[in-house]
Amino acid sequence: MRNLSLLTAAMVLAGTAASQTVTVNETLPAGFKAKEANSSHHPGWRYTNARSLTLINPKNVASTIKVVKGLRVRPNGTSYSPMVARTVSIEVAMSDKGVVTKEPYYSDWSKHYGTNRTVVMAKKTINYPAVAKTTTPPHPWTKSINLPFDKPWVRTGAATDGVCIDCKFYTKATESKYWYADAAYISKYGTGTVIGTGCPTTMHYSYASGGYLGSSTGFYSYGYTRAAGDFAVAFLGTKQVKIPIPGFTGCYFWTLPVLIHPQVKKTIGSTGYTNRFVWGTVQASWVGAKVISQIIAFTTTAKVKALRAYGYQIGGGPNSKYDQATVYGYALGSRTFNPDTSTALYYSPSVAVFGVY
Repeated sequence: MRNLSLLTAAMVLAGTAASQTVTVNETLPAGFKAKEANSSHHPGWRYTNARSLTLINPKNVASTIKVVKGLRVRPNGTSYSPMVARTVSIEVAMSDKGVVTKEPYYSDWSKHYGTNRTVVMAKKTINYPAVAKTTTPPHPWTKSINLPFDKPWVRTGAATDGVCIDCKFYTKATESKYWYADAAYISKYGTGTVIGTGCPTTMHYSYASGGYLGSSTGFYSYGYTRAAGDFAVAFLGTKQVKIPIPGFTGCYFWTLPVLIHPQVKKTIGSTGYTNRFVWGTVQASWVGAKVISQIIAFTTTAKVKALRAYGYQIGGGPNSKYDQATVYGYALGSRTFNPDTSTALYYSPSVAVFGVY
């Protein structure tokens, strides 16, 4: 009897360990399996009733995605408050032929999801986990929402076809409970992301702007050293690093210089504004390129100020098309929404990141 009890306990422990193991093979859009995306999304995850069409450009669909048994949705790792546990009924459909991922967007759902929309998960009760704030995004996939398919979905579209994930969210009444999905944002005017921290204080900021085709200003970097009279140097890199600057504790190079701006700027005002380091007019060949901008400043007493870096993806400009989008609608306040019959209300270049297994 004692051996049987030990065997039973071992089986329970093994089952518990297995239940805590989550496998995610890739993400839609690709590239975020172990990396936090740069935005968050709310329709269906926070606000219900709701419906969202996640439209993913073919270039962001990994070639390894052939058969999908289910999806996971990770909580946004940079949200300010803990995520609240809740229960929502969800239906999921997918398609990959004739999916329209670019502008113009319409209120008619069928104009986007193509010709082979298939319900892969019939409406079922799904539990959203309570998730504490984290200081090290992303949240692990063990903290994600699980959307298990009724049967595997097989990708039949060509490599040039986008993918649509169509989610309908049902609750008995209009709800707004704090839960945001991790999401990826791409703008036709360029997309910026803060990298690292500044020194000697975290208030040492740098940015980039004007990074899109047709920009009247050209692509430029600028920053704030927090004191007038500093001498600032700007440079661009392509790879993120974290290299300590010798002799200056807490100061880092966040990218390796590939291009150094020929001008040295003397900062002005109490904010230590560097003015603009203009890199030039955006060329068509730059669109989609990703660069990292950083500024290093020197005080008159030879002390270093290393401003935080800024990652930037060059945009295609006002006449370009978004690479991706979410077309969605949701209930809010006195506004009701029926996931089966209501038309879409909004669109956004942010798309929720779905883990694929």
